[in-house]
Amino acid sequence: MKKITWEYSNPLTNKKTIEEFELENAIKLPQDLKECIEHNNAGMPNLNNFDTDKTKGRTIKALLSFNQEDEENIYDFLELFRKDGRLKMIPFALDSFGNFICLEDNNIVVRLHETETTEFVANSFTEFLDLLYE
Repeated sequence: MKKITWEYSNPLTNKKTIEEFELENAIKLPQDLKECIEHNNAGMPNLNNFDTDKTKGRTIKALLSFNQEDEENIYDFLELFRKDGRLKMIPFALDSFGNFICLEDNNIVVRLHETETTEFVANSFTEFLDLLYE
C-alpha cells in the first residue's frame, strides 16, 4: 500500500459515530474505510489524483466528515443517495468539482452531480487508495 499522509483531518467528536451511522442506515461499511475515517476524518490526502474507467486525472478533495457539526459532512448529502428509503450509494468523499466519491456494492465509483451518472474507480477502498497519485 502507498504511503499517504492526510492533512486537515478533524477528529471524530463521538468515537461511536461510525457504528451509529451504520445502525441508523442499516449498512456495514468496509473495515478499511472505517479505519481511514477514524484516523483521517474530513482529511485531504497528499496523493489526490486518480483515474476512472472513463476519465484520467480526477481529484479527491477531502473525505466527508462524520461530525454532524462540520461543513461538508456525510449527513448533509445522504438524502441524495436514498432510493425507496435505502441508501443506494454511500458518499465518503468529494472531488474538486463537487462530484461524490462513493461506495456502491463495495466498489468505489464517482457519481457525477451534473449528469447523475457514475464512473467506476476500484473494487475496494484499499484499491482506491493504491490508485491515488500526485
